Amino acid sequence: MTVFQRKILLLMLIPLLSLPLLPGSDVWPVTSSDMTPNLKLFDKPISRARWLWFQAPQVAGFANAYYRMEVELDEEVESCWIMCALDDTGEVFLNGKALAETRFEQPDMQIRFHRFEPVCEWKKGRNVLAMIAHNNGALGGMIMRGEIKLVSGKVIPLVSDRKSWKASGNASDGWMTPSFDAATWAPAMELGDVLMEPWKSVSNVVNYMLDDEEKRFYQARIDQLVNIDFLKDAPEWKGKVVWYNGLAGIELNGKPEPPVTLVIGFNPWIANTADDIVKAGKSNIKFIEYISSSNRCFVAPGKYDFSMLDNDIKRILVLNPNAAIIVAFRLDLQGEWLRNNPDELIGYANGPSDGRGGQLGRFRAPSMASEKFRAEMENFLTAAVKYMQQQDYYKRVIGMRVGYGVFGEWHYYGMKLEMPDTGKAMTREFRKYLADKYGSDSALQKAWHDASVTLDSAAVPDKTERIGQGSFFRDPAGKDRKLLDYYDCHGQVNSDTLLRFAAAVKKADPRLLVGAYYGYFFCMGYPAEGQTLMLEKVLSSPNIDFLSSPYSYNVASRIAGGDGMLRSLPGIFKRHKKLLISEVDVHTHKTRGRDVYRVGTTPEDSQAVFRRDIAISYLNGAGAQFLEFDARRGFDSWFNHPMIYKSWYDGLRIWHYLVNAPEKKSFCEIAVVVSADEMYKHGYPNGLEQRPVIESIVDKPMHALYRAGAPFDVLSLKDFLNSSHNYKVVILLNIFTPAADERKQLIRKVRRPGVLAVWSYASGWVTEDGFSESAMSDLIGIKAKAEAGKHPWSVSLGNGVTMSSVSNKKVVSENPRICSVDRSAEVWAYYTSHGRQAAIVSKNLKQGSMTMLAGMPIMDEHVWAAILHRGNVHCYTAPGEAVVAGNGRWLMVHTGRGGAIELKLPKRCKQVRELYRSQTLGVDTSEVILKSSGAETWLLEIEY
Repeated sequence: MTVFQRKILLLMLIPLLSLPLLPGSDVWPVTSSDMTPNLKLFDKPISRARWLWFQAPQVAGFANAYYRMEVELDEEVESCWIMCALDDTGEVFLNGKALAETRFEQPDMQIRFHRFEPVCEWKKGRNVLAMIAHNNGALGGMIMRGEIKLVSGKVIPLVSDRKSWKASGNASDGWMTPSFDAATWAPAMELGDVLMEPWKSVSNVVNYMLDDEEKRFYQARIDQLVNIDFLKDAPEWKGKVVWYNGLAGIELNGKPEPPVTLVIGFNPWIANTADDIVKAGKSNIKFIEYISSSNRCFVAPGKYDFSMLDNDIKRILVLNPNAAIIVAFRLDLQGEWLRNNPDELIGYANGPSDGRGGQLGRFRAPSMASEKFRAEMENFLTAAVKYMQQQDYYKRVIGMRVGYGVFGEWHYYGMKLEMPDTGKAMTREFRKYLADKYGSDSALQKAWHDASVTLDSAAVPDKTERIGQGSFFRDPAGKDRKLLDYYDCHGQVNSDTLLRFAAAVKKADPRLLVGAYYGYFFCMGYPAEGQTLMLEKVLSSPNIDFLSSPYSYNVASRIAGGDGMLRSLPGIFKRHKKLLISEVDVHTHKTRGRDVYRVGTTPEDSQAVFRRDIAISYLNGAGAQFLEFDARRGFDSWFNHPMIYKSWYDGLRIWHYLVNAPEKKSFCEIAVVVSADEMYKHGYPNGLEQRPVIESIVDKPMHALYRAGAPFDVLSLKDFLNSSHNYKVVILLNIFTPAADERKQLIRKVRRPGVLAVWSYASGWVTEDGFSESAMSDLIGIKAKAEAGKHPWSVSLGNGVTMSSVSNKKVVSENPRICSVDRSAEVWAYYTSHGRQAAIVSKNLKQGSMTMLAGMPIMDEHVWAAILHRGNVHCYTAPGEAVVAGNGRWLMVHTGRGGAIELKLPKRCKQVRELYRSQTLGVDTSEVILKSSGAETWLLEIEY
């Protein structure tokens, strides 16, 4: 048979090759975005008590709402009780007198209830019950219930509704007294009953605001919806993180499952959230992450009420009987605990913990350094596991995620502007750290260049010391040593606290998988204290099985046509055999309002982005978790479209195919090397200065590289030094402070024949002995200098073309400027200011390798493409044409616009198959034309 005849035969076989990857994979169960029937719990309000506000639903923060209710009495009062919630804080008055609160035990939830038992304050005739609700956000509220029992035995119910209460956004003198004329006040605005969100999830409103009859009605309906008798004789499920063919998975009862989860938030009872759960089950998603918080269950130290979990978890299992549950706890304490433990709280360098700025500001919260807080939460987690072990639904609970800090993601509260933590708890921990590190006052004094400091008197750096010398880089040999010591201590505290909580769960039940939101690197424009720290230490712990991380929030990653860049470093997870879960919180075409992260306007845009994000996860050995925010607010889910659910379904199908495919070596020719440690060794004290610099150093170069046409591996410095893979181009993005032995290893590793090393910005400039131009030059192999002062990151590429880093319409400037003074180097670009200073240069070295200094980080795909060409790297597409990721055998190509993309392969291949569509696109070929009418993603299997 001739070559021509073989080609004809293969072309005839293409329809036969275009088969589903798994039996039944072409049968799709979700064909409509209609709501699943019978998910709405109640057709009308169930409580007479309503959440009230005054007549302006949208107001600025820190607003007050004033309420008054007139009560006529014709006899004396024997007893009275009033229960209310005032969001966020407030006061209660009776006839102008502020009432004293009657304390009672309750969960330490975000919105707490207040009880009053006034008797003597009531009088015959006209009475006025008045309240002030002080709101810190854009919408506040008040809800109340109570009763008055008269001496005759008559009972007068009290309830918050628009018939009884008037409200105003401002009030004049005497407004809470019976003599005040409230004729101009309008009836209060009813926002909703006890089932209204967010209050149902952040307060105990259902237990306190329903009367006995309403409770019976409510509980009867709930009982109908939480019947899990099917679990009575069922075995207990067990999960285990496993690795197959370079992909992580979760082995469930010995069967490998895709590590894909749906995160549902606090409340599975909302109809739209329940609909997501049902349709996720139909899409074959096995794992559901349910979020709760310690505040919902913490009553007092050592005293907890976990009954709130019961019906929620049962409801999930009724909606998806095949689900395995991961319970996520946000470990926060508020209210009484904070008032009783002032020495255990975060102290903010920039001012008192007044709550302004929310979680990113001076938030009142326990310090991670508080031993009392840590011990309380360890006890809490142990009690939570022991409680759930007594429930039938625990047979399906396979894991727990522990969270603390901003968004429950282990970013330190106040990280944006208010650090360091100068509180007593952190001060104690810092002094302990210094004693362990230096051992004597004299050693500390020498390191800090301060003859007056002692181990007993050392303080956390204050606001001025935190600012430092006004540069991004910190000098280990100078006055920055104190701040660097604090950074290290802070990182140890952060990671130690996480690991202690994880250990408590593992000790209570070793069967459980334990994880956290942690390990972020890219798209982290927070100051050093806001980073998720000590990743190697956390992943090396036997008590951690998985970590979750949203993918990059840069618009360049999110939109259709963006790169879907992961935020973490997958190589570290592979080495430790732990599971990285990328949070795919895609703002789809269904997202309401104006949203900068919205992927597009059509279902096709959303499907293409989901396919991209799932593929990016798999190609990095990671899993995915889907999360959206509208369903929990009562709006239609961002995900509620058949094309979106189909992308989930196909993604799970493809995972099974990939893990069973024959394992082959990666074809990647590029390594991107980064150091997570640099993120907390340097940086500015607030996010306004920090973000543009971090984006310029690591994020923008990556966005451009994704569009340069060739796949690449992202490695930590340790993983690169230990790798045996022969890369042609090594890009070192932020290797500013390598240790002496790492410098030697790097030089040996990259100065080999055929290797092009690209050193970005101030590589090797920082040493333990201070800043060093000679150390930088020796490492790079090009004579370079650091010019003091903030200079713009903008270079001329010739022919009138410039490359600049722009943030908020301004060119980013940084100190120092790094430039080449090596006359033997080839100049690629000059800085656009200060004459002809060489910004980007390359040089051939004796060993047959090439080195390149990029004094300004490279953030243009055409420049990257030229560098890759110089390094003899094969590019699959033209620069800027598409996003390319993968390892050569598995290749993802993504575009945000229609047209044709010419995919050139490095050599002829046997066939190219597209896995989402289960189609063969080419046979015995070295190029494929990918055509689309709009946003599209292809996941290609290339067999050579």
